[in-house]
Amino acid sequence: MAKDPTGIKGAAQVANTPQSRRGRDAGDILSQARTRMTLAMTAYSQSRESELDDLRFMAGSPDNRWQWPQEVLATRGAVQGQTINARPCLTINKLPQHVRQVTNDQRQNRPSGKVIPVDDQADIEVAEVFDGIVRHIEYISDADVAYDTACENQVTYGEGYIRILTE
Repeated sequence: MAKDPTGIKGAAQVANTPQSRRGRDAGDILSQARTRMTLAMTAYSQSRESELDDLRFMAGSPDNRWQWPQEVLATRGAVQGQTINARPCLTINKLPQHVRQVTNDQRQNRPSGKVIPVDDQADIEVAEVFDGIVRHIEYISDADVAYDTACENQVTYGEGYIRILTE
């Protein structure tokens, strides 16, 4: 059976070949890794800052005032130590109910893997057995927690994912 150089194992096999390491020492490899890490952090930093801002806004309460811009808070606060003319900064967080509305719909209709026979040599009974194995793996691994967390993060700040390992 021929090796299929795809996926994580395929990338590891390609990276560990003597041809890929020829003429390179550990310093070169680490330097390239640091350069790529810096590039990735730079490209992702603005998006990450926006996600953290969305997360703070979702968790806003009267105590932390995260739903108010700092400029507005500065103009409404105490002037020269006197709180007589200070205006209140009310926070009534209505966002969690809308997030729950979406995430509860996902909980009612959970995503799930499905095995489907696709060619002439595929067997429907074998596909059903594999489908049962997939459901059992989801059950014993508490996949519903991963699905719920991914959905809540997706709705809250725009990035939610699950990772399925096939080993």
